[in-house]
Amino acid sequence: MIYNSINDIKSIQIEITNNCQAMCPGCQRNINVGWVCDSCRADGIAPPTVNPTLVTGAKGNMPFDIIKKALPVELLKTLKRVEFNGNFGDAPFHPQFKKIVQYIMENKNDNLTIDMSTNGGMHSTNWWADLAKLWMFNKENCVWFAIDGTDNETQQMYRRNVNYDKAIANARAFIDAGGKAEWQFIIFDHNKHQIDKLYKLADEYGFSKVRTNITRSNFNIVHAIGTEDENFIHKAEKSKKHKSKTIKQTDGIVWENLKKETKTLIEKYGNADDYLNQTKISCVWGDREQKIMVEHDATVWQCCYFVGTYLYGYDPKSNMWKDYYEKKYSKDFNSLYSHSLEDIIVNSDLWKKDLHESWNNKMNSPINPRLEMCANHCGKHQRNSYSSDTGRPDILSVASLEVDPED
Repeated sequence: MIYNSINDIKSIQIEITNNCQAMCPGCQRNINVGWVCDSCRADGIAPPTVNPTLVTGAKGNMPFDIIKKALPVELLKTLKRVEFNGNFGDAPFHPQFKKIVQYIMENKNDNLTIDMSTNGGMHSTNWWADLAKLWMFNKENCVWFAIDGTDNETQQMYRRNVNYDKAIANARAFIDAGGKAEWQFIIFDHNKHQIDKLYKLADEYGFSKVRTNITRSNFNIVHAIGTEDENFIHKAEKSKKHKSKTIKQTDGIVWENLKKETKTLIEKYGNADDYLNQTKISCVWGDREQKIMVEHDATVWQCCYFVGTYLYGYDPKSNMWKDYYEKKYSKDFNSLYSHSLEDIIVNSDLWKKDLHESWNNKMNSPINPRLEMCANHCGKHQRNSYSSDTGRPDILSVASLEVDPED
């Protein structure tokens, strides 16, 4: 998507803080993400710790004046959606969160909706009840509570440092005060037996929907789920509000499907690098959703995948791309501290032509190289990621399995 005006933007995902109390082993904010249970210590795998390159605390909160630059009044008059979400933080940790919501509400258009993903384990029930009254200026506005168990012991196996009882109490306070909430639940081997209870509790507590996701990383596959139980089929309880489809996939099945698809692609393209260099790219965020990402450090990105890849070096192959553009532009080429939103996405050659033209090049091109990340996530087979060294699935973008209630 080439934006001719900021009003071409239809959706913004904004991460207003990188602060979070949780220590989820699969989260990008943490390093040493290879274990989920205490028994993994025997394997010599270090426990997760916060990435030392992240600036946390007060400096990890986006200043209010920068938030207004990311969400200018002119844009709020036409924008369709604001999503508080990201790679590192949890929005309610921003000390001015309600002020930010108030600002959006005061300057919105009638069709604007807001959403948020949160672990829900911070603040008091009164805080959440008050938020509901502010939040629901549109009946479609929603908060997604990420709770991965139906008791605290199970919850702590992955969503560490987030107390189940506190998160549920806060969610119920939000719902009881008129808020619309959905329950997000990542399926692991250690919690899949709780799916029946999940739907029962979601119905009892007033959640409007349940979203179940298959785990999405090598860590999840190897350490959390296991691949033995390939025949697992679980029928979620069919309550009046949460009649569900049969969940037929576990990570074992997903893993086998990915291996088969990888083999097919290798046979067609020769190896993973050839696939990544040749696959046709169609940007999901830009071309399909007209959506952009604003990160906690005030940088503006084409999508959320750029953030971990570009800022914190999770993908060494991006160094060539990073070096190329920082030399061509500047280190602050996409910073709201230095530029307006319009200057970044409308007037910058990166957004106007360079990124799109890079998709016609190879990943090792010395000029405007193609990003492996773009081919991984938005190539013809964007559901899967592949390691260019071995051709095996990387599982960082395994498709989620959503179970919707039937009306």
